[in-house]
Amino acid sequence: APRPLNNIVKATTNEQYIEMSGYHASEHVIIEGSGMITGGAPQDLAGISLGSSGYIYVYDGSIGGNGASKVIYNRLDSVISKALRILSECPCKSESGCPRCTYSYRCGNNNEYLHKDAAIEILNRIVEGDRTEIDDENANNLDRALV
Repeated sequence: APRPLNNIVKATTNEQYIEMSGYHASEHVIIEGSGMITGGAPQDLAGISLGSSGYIYVYDGSIGGNGASKVIYNRLDSVISKALRILSECPCKSESGCPRCTYSYRCGNNNEYLHKDAAIEILNRIVEGDRTEIDDENANNLDRALV
């Protein structure tokens, strides 16, 4: 996922926190909002975002797999659009979001490190075609895995 570049990041003293939180929130809303597309439930999937690297992994949550992540892969444009709709239409004003948009009851980080506006920008930039390349520079940002 591309780095958020908006005024939120530029106005902060902790750019890395905003990036990590935006990727983590994006991961949550992709997983929690994908059920209508995969035909399954959010618990069919699991995910991890790797610090401020821009790497977000969504994978089958059951041993041996269930195919849900393959559906997401094949319909990624629809999944990203659905995630953006969830975030954009949620009326909450909280920086981190809320149970309707960014929170996950299964979050291994107790729904910390979430940033709704950064997630919206990240997902919008994905729709626009921006991507994070897997390279050595990004590998240095694998500082904190958020699940």
